[in-house]
Amino acid sequence: VNSNGYNVVQFVLLYVIARYMRLFPESKANRLGCRFAWLIIAVCAASMAGIYLLDSTCWAPGHNAMVWNYNCPLVVVEAAAIFSLFTRLKFQSAAINNTAALILGVYLIQSSPNLIYYRNALGQWLYGEWGFAGIAATVAIIVAICLALSAAVLLPARFLLRKIGL
Repeated sequence: VNSNGYNVVQFVLLYVIARYMRLFPESKANRLGCRFAWLIIAVCAASMAGIYLLDSTCWAPGHNAMVWNYNCPLVVVEAAAIFSLFTRLKFQSAAINNTAALILGVYLIQSSPNLIYYRNALGQWLYGEWGFAGIAATVAIIVAICLALSAAVLLPARFLLRKIGL
């Protein structure tokens, strides 16, 4: 069991909450959560920021702010409020569904224990050689490549040719 809530028990709890919200959209708690979702998100975010700033050791190196952890009740309530925003949306677009599948793949690759060492080593090397500008440029290039690949996968060729005037 991890002390910051990054464990199976917390994820099962979040899954059960989300499943309840999906199965019983007309329950009183779910309707209130949907109606006041943005207010709940704002209050939770402001409360977490306030608690963090009131912590006298928040600026110490290596300090683990408990307010951002998965086992903080404010994080759980805010996650439920964000999920309630998405329960009202009906995704029928193939582009959205394909993008969601691509994002899951990116998450699985970047969180793989075999690749974390190389990702961190690359970040340290870029920062050591070119500072923040090197990291920002690398992120911009990766985002541009991902957008280009997503456009190539998601948009039909005829649509692209018509948009650029060919």
